[in-house]
Amino acid sequence: MKWLYIVVASTVVASNWSANAHDFWIETVENQRANEASVSVIAKTGHGADQSNWPIVPHRITTLKSIGPGGVQDHQATIMGAVQTGMFTFSDLGQGTHILAIESNNSYSELPAETFEAYIEEEGILPISRDREAAEKKHLAGKELYSRRGKTLVSVGPQTKANPHLTTPIGMTLEITPLDDPFGIAPSSPIQVQVHYQGRPVDRATIHVTKLDEPDVSTTLFTGSDGIAEMPELASGRWLFHTVWSSPAQGLLNDADYITVFSSLTFDISAAHE
Repeated sequence: MKWLYIVVASTVVASNWSANAHDFWIETVENQRANEASVSVIAKTGHGADQSNWPIVPHRITTLKSIGPGGVQDHQATIMGAVQTGMFTFSDLGQGTHILAIESNNSYSELPAETFEAYIEEEGILPISRDREAAEKKHLAGKELYSRRGKTLVSVGPQTKANPHLTTPIGMTLEITPLDDPFGIAPSSPIQVQVHYQGRPVDRATIHVTKLDEPDVSTTLFTGSDGIAEMPELASGRWLFHTVWSSPAQGLLNDADYITVFSSLTFDISAAHE
């Protein structure tokens, strides 16, 4: 039997690990004209209201692409320009809705035991929690290799019909996919999302949902065995869905114990509800 887990929380209280948190997402630059075929986005890290721009280091970026009605476009040639401007510009998108995606390679993190335990509890990373419990190493520092995945959905020009590519996974290691087109649902309607890790639905993944215009308030969702969770009400505005998942592994660099992926989905449905 498949279960759908939903927990709604109000204001997020910063935890002990927040200063070390590395939630990651990309969001569109505000005040862009919706009918233009070029869209600029900023990469960000942080937690709640504690946000900063992600330093753009070219060798960290393994994928920068868009997926739209015309297919897949590779935008890696624009990375060096992004170093100068602090933002990524996706050009020649064409009319319609598009997925803009970025992926990074691995980086190393080591946190003291207490901080690491707070972090994996907050993010709901069950594979790490279960492994540390079974191996009786909850008292040890947490060492992991982590990478980042970010998707944002954008709409260019007038929309004439729904585009099914928005509701289909694009093959990221860890990915959040909306099962409903955010640009097509009525204001304050529910929306379902699905989490996949290595191509399979993730059971009991924790998804933190933040309205970027009100970052101090967050909703927490939990996926069922089919990887699906439901946001009960999606108001107009800019939204961030974020999750983390991991696998224990042997032979990792720096003797890390886990390989962890941070993944996010963002979109702005303000114009769709005007």
